[in-house]
Formats: sequence, structure tokens, C-alpha cells
Amino acid sequence: MTVSDNEILRYIKIVASLEGMFICPEGAATVAALEKLMAEGTLQTDESIAEYLPLAKTAIIYMRRITATDVEARKAATFDPTATAEIENRLQPFQDLMGQPWYAEVRAATPPLLSELLTVQRAEQLILRDYDLALPERTYDEKFGI
Repeated sequence: MTVSDNEILRYIKIVASLEGMFICPEGAATVAALEKLMAEGTLQTDESIAEYLPLAKTAIIYMRRITATDVEARKAATFDPTATAEIENRLQPFQDLMGQPWYAEVRAATPPLLSELLTVQRAEQLILRDYDLALPERTYDEKFGI
């Protein structure tokens, strides 16, 4: 599925105007692709969306942590109660999402570990290529590279 730069910019603007948040181009591309899939009938709103909710929950948790860290840093830099309240409002969209019933029912997706994506042998090759390290000699299983 491909989306154009104009579609990406459109969704960045839509989310910014509706939620007051600037989303990354990758996030906007995902929303644009979902809209296309739903328009084509490839993705059904009720059935297929449920498959993506664990990923959505993980993304919400991740982005809330980043935003909360920024909010705390900004709050520490001001003593003005009005400014503090305005800064804290940046967390409200996350609170709204986290208060929805699906959020309580869905278990967040866990990102894969690096070891699940690379064999130990390949990881060591990459490390040795990029860093001047002396690792002990190992014997690897030919089939699994472990």
C-alpha cells in the first residue's frame, strides 16, 4: 500500500487540528493507508480493526511516555499556574484514549526482541563489523545460527 506525500500532509494537518498534536509522517501514512483500505473494502471497520488495537495501545503508551517526560520538564521550568495547566493539557488526548472501553480490554502488543529478529551469529557479525571488540570463539548450530 502506498500513499502520496499530499495524503501524509493532509493527515498531519487533520490530526493537528482535531487533537492538537503533531504526528510523525509515518503515523500519518498509516492513517492514510487505513482510510484507503477501508474505502476499498479490504479492511472492515468492525472485524479487522480489532487486530490492530494491541498495536494502537502500544503506540499510545509509547507516545504518552514521551509526552509526559516533556510535560514534566516544561512544568519544572515554570511557576505560572496558567502555563502549568496549559502544559498538562497536552496529556488530555492520551487520557481520553486510555479511558475508552477498548483500551481496558485490549492487551498491548509487545515489540519483538532483537534476538527474535537476528540470529546470535548474525548479531555478533554486525557488532564485530562496527566495533573493535574481541569476542570469545563460538561454535554455532548450522541450521539455527545459535
